[in-house]
Amino acid sequence: QERLEAFRSFSTQNDLWMADHRPLKSLRHPLVSASMMVETFMESARILYPHLQVRGVRQVRFLDMISCPPGVPRPSGISCRRAGTDPREVVCEASLSVKEISPTGGVTDRFIPHCTGQVLLGGGNGGLAEWFPDFPVRPDELRTPPVNREKVLKWYEERTGFDGRYRVLEFIDGTGPGVVRGRTIYRETGDFAHLPAARYQYSPYLFEALMQLSAFHMLAMDPQDRRLMLPTEIGEMRFLRQCRVGEPITLEARLRVQDQKSLSWDARGLDEQGRTIMQVRTMRLHRISP
Repeated sequence: QERLEAFRSFSTQNDLWMADHRPLKSLRHPLVSASMMVETFMESARILYPHLQVRGVRQVRFLDMISCPPGVPRPSGISCRRAGTDPREVVCEASLSVKEISPTGGVTDRFIPHCTGQVLLGGGNGGLAEWFPDFPVRPDELRTPPVNREKVLKWYEERTGFDGRYRVLEFIDGTGPGVVRGRTIYRETGDFAHLPAARYQYSPYLFEALMQLSAFHMLAMDPQDRRLMLPTEIGEMRFLRQCRVGEPITLEARLRVQDQKSLSWDARGLDEQGRTIMQVRTMRLHRISP
């Protein structure tokens, strides 16, 4: 009862967004993005509770990358069930497992867990409590000069394999010790073949922008560091509403913990009225050599 088992195939033929998501130039094939794994969890929870609205996710762990070679669909299994009895909201445990690719390039019958987490649902719009008393990032905290769209695109071209839809950062206001601030303009295009008017449960490209903003900080503070960042964990992400296409969003992030292998950030996105429309805490990014 209150449990869902579903199946979905990721493929470059149907998931048109995937061709643009290659975080590292060295990758032979594009990857399923963290933002789309989160969307998959949200969709499974909405099937169980269609009368409720998704409010966010928490305790999300990205266990492994999902590579998608051309012409090789990656069958995946999604499990979603209600967990706990919180009176304020429904909490669903979700997991995503994907069939392995064999050394010869074929797909095996063995499902391997790639992502786990919880989806949070509630009635109505719900409010968004401000989590971070030390936000906003102040102008006097920024030490590096602004970076315009042209230079941001140069960074994408030279340092990453991101293209098109996944070049989400528009402008960087600046960075400083443990802080970064920038902007995005929210865009959504036809992301799925045969589904021209697909609707998301949240704003995946805003979530993507917050992750990329934090990764950009390392480059701005140390241009000689060639490493890139991939998400491994999201402590919690909540959102107030979905973004409108063409809407400008201010992005800001603060570094909380770092070691040789990873960095943990808190981040948020604000609309033109200064309202927080998405916030993420304990966003852990792992350093990856190119």
